[in-house]
Amino acid sequence: NPCAYHIGRKLLLHHSNPNNQRRGTANIISIKALLDCTKDIPSEEEVRDSGRQYYQRRIAPLIKSLNALVDGQVLIKWELCNGKMKPLSESQQAKQDYDTVIDCYIHFEPTENTELQRYLEQMKKAKKDQPKTGTKQRRSGKQGKD
Repeated sequence: NPCAYHIGRKLLLHHSNPNNQRRGTANIISIKALLDCTKDIPSEEEVRDSGRQYYQRRIAPLIKSLNALVDGQVLIKWELCNGKMKPLSESQQAKQDYDTVIDCYIHFEPTENTELQRYLEQMKKAKKDQPKTGTKQRRSGKQGKD
């Protein structure tokens, strides 16, 4: 699946972001953000120009990619939800059309990858160990003029 790589990368970067972990949003991301991270899924404009079928051309490949990530053991599971990880209502579950799904979020659980965790820790340590460079000073356009 060509877009599974980009989607998996976006999910893992989102999950590993310290700000997202601090806010408690590391396991939830909007569908719009996921669709924007890959060039393999056409944009709304491209779909509109080529005769519609938004769900089949945008949401179906996303769901297929998420399922491929579960099969490839990158994710433990994923599910659609509303903001703040609230479950979908019965009417949302029954509808499953583009306008309903595009406003939803994906709640996901990545697998524990010890090599990835070790790599991220090494990157943090390397960044801390780098010598600080001097701060850049602003120069106004008036310098040198008397």
